[in-house]
Amino acid sequence: ARERSRSQFKAIESAFRSGDMHNALNIGRNFLTNSSTLILKDSAKFLMFRAAVRKATTGSRSLEEARRCFSALSKERNPRDFERASLLLARAESSGNNPTIGRELLKQLPAKTTLKRVIKLELARTFIQEKDWPNAISRYEAWLKTYIDAPANQRAQISFDYGWLHYLNKSPAKTKKIYMNIVKQFPGSPEASRAQMWLADYSFNQNDDANYVKAEESYQKVRDMRNSPADLKYRASLMAGRAALARRSFRNASEYFRSIANDRACPETIKIEAKFALSDTAILNNAEFE
Repeated sequence: ARERSRSQFKAIESAFRSGDMHNALNIGRNFLTNSSTLILKDSAKFLMFRAAVRKATTGSRSLEEARRCFSALSKERNPRDFERASLLLARAESSGNNPTIGRELLKQLPAKTTLKRVIKLELARTFIQEKDWPNAISRYEAWLKTYIDAPANQRAQISFDYGWLHYLNKSPAKTKKIYMNIVKQFPGSPEASRAQMWLADYSFNQNDDANYVKAEESYQKVRDMRNSPADLKYRASLMAGRAALARRSFRNASEYFRSIANDRACPETIKIEAKFALSDTAILNNAEFE
């Protein structure tokens, strides 16, 4: 009987790991009915809960089964699993347009939980779902001040989102300041190149020659940053050309666009844009191409 229980539990686990949430739940229901192994039952309930959440977020969109599985978990017997389940359900509720329910689940967790850092962040995100930018901003700010020992890559990600929230709250000057700091403080992170790209776009959208020069320089920085994603590098080169074209520097613009169009590694969509931009340059300055 013990070996049958272990085999059936492994079947639940295998179905879950292979992505078959429907089968994981079906095997799990049969296991809970027929098995007498208490420890494995608790583990199966948590695994079934995870399968129900995954099923809801990737397919059915209904959280009813996940809520039932959550109710079956024992808070007293497995407090750590219960805390993790509360976090996962809160995240799913918030993503499913129920941020208030998600917030209530998170608030019920003990103050000394080991997941406190993650929970604080998840609480802030519930306000993002409601588009309550001021509340989200204050909580992101508090998180960054509290968890100064968090890994650099995580702080870079949170800082980028924090800056974007200020932009959504119609404070682009604050976003600019935060993104300049990201570039300086986390130069090797992907967020640094994304922040630099935003700074370049911000200058470009001011629509004057002085800012077109700044934008071109900023786009060049994105292109030359060590950990900048390849597609962002090409996009930055394309926009540097557009900045040069906007300030009527036709020769520089054509050099950017030709370089992209002739680069075999460049994504086809950006390459096509570069060819169209090269045509625009030719139309605006026929003499350059005679």
